[in-house]
Amino acid sequence: SVMGIPVPVRMTVIQLGNGGLLLHSPTRFAFELRKQLEQIGPIVHLVAPNSAHWTFLKEWQNHVQGASTWAAPVLRHRAQVRRA
Repeated sequence: SVMGIPVPVRMTVIQLGNGGLLLHSPTRFAFELRKQLEQIGPIVHLVAPNSAHWTFLKEWQNHVQGASTWAAPVLRHRAQVRRA
């Protein structure tokens, strides 16, 4: 939520030509979700497109070894990201 207002979080999953999956703006990690996604194809890219979509990225990085991570320029320099 933002300032007490519920904000639904959505993730876009794109299957690439080679069968791999790109997770755009990953949502909260869950083992069951990862299992369902991997039935479609291997997770090969994690994308945080801006400062509002990085929150759950680290969880996915920890549980999907070998996936490339892509983020908005200078995202790692934002104070809120560094604190997390």
